[in-house]
Amino acid sequence: MDLQNLERNKEQILREFLEERNVWDLKRVRCEINWLLSKADNNSWADLEDAYRERISERHYSEATKNNKKSCFRYISMKLYPGTVFMRPSYRHYEDPGEMLRLSKGYQELGKEYRELLDAYAALAQKAGKKRDTVFSHCSLASRFLRHLQDMGADSLEEADEKAVMSFFYADSRYERQIRSYSYKEKLAVVFKTCMAVDRYGADCRRILNMIPAFGYVRKNVAYLTEDETKAIRGSIDSDEFSLLERAVMMLLLYTGMRSCDVAAIRLRDIDWEAETINIVQQKTAEPLAVAMLPAVGNAVFEYLRWGFPAPSSGYLFGGEDSREGHISAKNIRTIAYKAYRLAGIRQNKGERKGTHLFRHHAATRMLENGVQRPVISRALGHTDPASLETYLHADFKHLREFALSLELYPVPEEAWSI
Repeated sequence: MDLQNLERNKEQILREFLEERNVWDLKRVRCEINWLLSKADNNSWADLEDAYRERISERHYSEATKNNKKSCFRYISMKLYPGTVFMRPSYRHYEDPGEMLRLSKGYQELGKEYRELLDAYAALAQKAGKKRDTVFSHCSLASRFLRHLQDMGADSLEEADEKAVMSFFYADSRYERQIRSYSYKEKLAVVFKTCMAVDRYGADCRRILNMIPAFGYVRKNVAYLTEDETKAIRGSIDSDEFSLLERAVMMLLLYTGMRSCDVAAIRLRDIDWEAETINIVQQKTAEPLAVAMLPAVGNAVFEYLRWGFPAPSSGYLFGGEDSREGHISAKNIRTIAYKAYRLAGIRQNKGERKGTHLFRHHAATRMLENGVQRPVISRALGHTDPASLETYLHADFKHLREFALSLELYPVPEEAWSI
């Protein structure tokens, strides 16, 4: 492979990378360019893909390091050979869930009939309007189940028996030690219910559904902030320990219920000061969301913009000039939240939940307590599925207490308490 073009354009490539990306990754790209040029007179590569394969075979690199090197090689390839694609991109680059599915290892390990079953589900689900990532997630779960049937000697649904199905959900022959969740079972059932519409699979899918165990849903206790904890956090936010940026972040988390990734990615143009809303496209669902900006939140953001804003060129509210995305990360948001918990003196014991999602729970439960209708709460939180709100209903203690029965109505003999 001739690398004279790379040698001539080395400095230009590095300058452009520094302008487009960040200084921290510049060293990596320079390192890979220097490695390529060191092999200029002694290589048998047909292209940069061959060079990359030799590079990662030199020593035992971690997957993270391999991915970093692949990114560097892809950038070099883009600059040297515009219009060409360096290696096959990951499934995230595909809009069609069917294409994503066929790239996955789980799919490739299945026999022809099982692959065709998943293809049929992907096509039907996409036609029904299911999101790409949802379809891929369901197919991934189903591929593990089908691979298990295959390992048990059933190369088709017709050959699968109850033992093969049950052993996927239980670790013992008496079916007492459950190893799959209710959620897993429900998502798997969606695949087979959908494929029942296909004539060739209808009877077999119905039979498999009848063999899937009907274990119940175990409700989890939702972590929530008490009134005292909320006051303590509010006090810590107003302390001198917090910068204007940190205060604005915490006010957004505490009073909007936004996810940490969405707070990190707010653009300046997303803020409508006249309507007092923040209009974003959610990172998780890619759905638009208009969030009400309360006066306390708006004041915190305004003070940050007036006195603490570093005026980054990225256009983000919380810009990060050294980050690839141009804004601070969700990890940075979590760090700020942990600082608030620490300064408030709460949730410092091992095992106590203290992530940013706790503020989302807080917003949901407070709206429920104040009588806000469930559809309104779902829209405010950006839920695409109304069922997502069910979890928060079990933390609405204010209204749950209204249905509590007094023990005075049901007197219990004193000796019963000594048992």
